[in-house]
Amino acid sequence: LEVLGDGAFSNCTGITFVNTSNSKITTLSKNVFSGCTALEKVIAKSSTTAEIFAFKGCENLKDSKTNKYNVFDVDGNYIDYSPDVYGDN
Repeated sequence: LEVLGDGAFSNCTGITFVNTSNSKITTLSKNVFSGCTALEKVIAKSSTTAEIFAFKGCENLKDSKTNKYNVFDVDGNYIDYSPDVYGDN
């Protein structure tokens, strides 16, 4: 599996953590985690792409102290996706 398809986990309100770093996943499709209101942290390879609205409505993913989204690579560095990935456009 290389692509998590459109809306695959949308509105799954029980998901709090996602780690795709040890998988073959290269793409997080649009709306894949949209509406996952409990999602707090994501770890992915730095080369993983995320499509529009992949994390839309994931209000717990944003760190109120840093004002950044808690999406990291395997080394703990922030992955800076464009604002439309988070629905911040």
